[in-house]
Amino acid sequence: MAGYLTADKSAHGELTKKECEGKIPLLLQWDRRWGYVSYGSSDIGLSGCAPTCLSMVIVGLTGNRNATPDKIAEYAQENGYYLKGTGTSWSLLTEGASYLAFSNSSPPYIIYQGMRSAVPENQSHP
Repeated sequence: MAGYLTADKSAHGELTKKECEGKIPLLLQWDRRWGYVSYGSSDIGLSGCAPTCLSMVIVGLTGNRNATPDKIAEYAQENGYYLKGTGTSWSLLTEGASYLAFSNSSPPYIIYQGMRSAVPENQSHP
């Protein structure tokens, strides 16, 4: 990430209309809009794969354009889903996702089904 050492560590900008037109938006953790924001002992650009992935799923399944990677990372840290020395807890993608995306609108099962359909059966995270 160019300018890593001198970058402003705050989030800038929001999701574009074009990013939200497809089913699941393609968001990159090292995007300048949020990549330099602190996450745990690092930043989203280097350590924010789970918050970025969850952001894509929430935006794609609910249309909530405010669920940007920096907001998900902030939620993860404030609610114990970031584990010092380890990184993001898997429970962010289960119980955290249920609260973030569907606490008032749909059952948590929908996010599970949406995540399953977005990732081919024989593919896993490296």
